[in-house]
Amino acid sequence: ETHTIEQLIPAYPIDKMVDLEQTILFDIETTGFSAASTYLYMIGCGYFSHNQFHIIQWLCEHKEEESEILRQFFEFAKDFHFLLQYNGVQFDIPYLTKKAEKYHIPPIWDQFTIVDLYKLIKPYRFLFFLPSLKQKSIETFLKIKRNDQCDGGELIPVYLEYEKTHKEHLAKLLFLHNYEDILGMIKILPILYYRDLFCYPVKVTGLNENVYEDYDHSSKKEVIIDAQLSFSLPYPVCCKRDQLFLYASNTLCRLRFPIVSGELKMFYDHYKDYFYLPEEDTAIHKSVGVYVDRNHRQNATRATCYTKVSGTFLPQRCTGFSPCFKENWNSVFSYIQYNDQFKNDRSLQNEFVNEVLLHFSLKK
Repeated sequence: ETHTIEQLIPAYPIDKMVDLEQTILFDIETTGFSAASTYLYMIGCGYFSHNQFHIIQWLCEHKEEESEILRQFFEFAKDFHFLLQYNGVQFDIPYLTKKAEKYHIPPIWDQFTIVDLYKLIKPYRFLFFLPSLKQKSIETFLKIKRNDQCDGGELIPVYLEYEKTHKEHLAKLLFLHNYEDILGMIKILPILYYRDLFCYPVKVTGLNENVYEDYDHSSKKEVIIDAQLSFSLPYPVCCKRDQLFLYASNTLCRLRFPIVSGELKMFYDHYKDYFYLPEEDTAIHKSVGVYVDRNHRQNATRATCYTKVSGTFLPQRCTGFSPCFKENWNSVFSYIQYNDQFKNDRSLQNEFVNEVLLHFSLKK
């Protein structure tokens, strides 16, 4: 079965990653997860040609035809160079690889540059508050409606019945589900804008201080930094990761940082080049420390190679922005100084915010 969708323009510049005219998408339908004990009964693929999107589907009339539709798909796909998938690296490709081995069909995967949308957005799943990252969940988040209401598991008995009866209405259900999955891969491309939020530079447009009441009714101070995105997000998102709060909508990215006051430590690299002075509770370079009485110095360790600094600070989820400060050398969080220089230097703010966003998805 074949379909042509006129003027289907991806709502995301996927051509940054692939050449659309050289890209193929595919989705498979099976009677289970194990290639060793289940059957492949449908392969559907989509591709762009002359500003049109085409879908072609191969359906097994009988289970014994799975080798034939696999050969037909491989033959059709051999002229493409990019493969766009949703979780295909984890399921579809290994499944077809096992089937190809069974029928002694040479695999074709080495010819492709593979782009798996699932793998690209998985590090940012904390933004979406979804029960899973299945394609249908992403479609729900993006408010994409589909005509097909079945999932793959529900269609297994439909195919088994179709194999016996070849009733047309059953085939329509099978084709429709696969069709919607393939078309859905194009429709969910804007989900990649949420990845871009953390991968492409933003431009700081404002910095303000705010006083708020904490959950224990104590008064706290925070810094709110607004930044401009170079693209527009489909829907607003917000999340809190440790001490940092992020809100993003349209072309606005807003970060809130608690202001921390007190004393922190700035640790030096190459601790073997330093002495630690216990009485002063500080480290000094050995080029200077040689003049200190031996009884008042000792070789510094990673934990004692620091200088104490008092002031106000902002947290960061990495140590990329320097100089950075910590409570202890192995502390999970680090901080930067929040001083007049930072408040008045837009380029410094830009550097800091982009560093924070770059590491925002890190697990702590």
